[in-house]
Amino acid sequence: MSRLHSMPVLLCGLLVAAGGGFMLAEARQAGAAERSLYVMMYTTGPGWDTTLAPNAQKHFDVHSANLARLRRERALVAGGRFGPWGLILVDAESEAAARAMFAPDSSLSSGTFRGELHRWTTIYEGSIVRVP
Repeated sequence: MSRLHSMPVLLCGLLVAAGGGFMLAEARQAGAAERSLYVMMYTTGPGWDTTLAPNAQKHFDVHSANLARLRRERALVAGGRFGPWGLILVDAESEAAARAMFAPDSSLSSGTFRGELHRWTTIYEGSIVRVP
């Protein structure tokens, strides 16, 4: 791809990254409570059935519906899989609020998945794009 043709892609990526930061900064300036990022690390739990595909696991539909809800509410910042883990990054007012976001996910309470919640500290800012 020529340098000229890659510029719109680069500019779109920069705008998306800047837009997310601008929206969070704008909310803080408007007097909203301080917010933090939290990461939920998923691994398979004792209820995971190795003979089934991921989307055929018990409670996977509820898991997917909860993630869709978090996207609609604009609480989900990013998510993905790497190796045997999954990672969901959320924007929340507190650790308790972040935990409450995952409470409706019965895949965690049933043991299909195990989840660990941690406060996230960004060291390097950038943008995350989906690679086909």
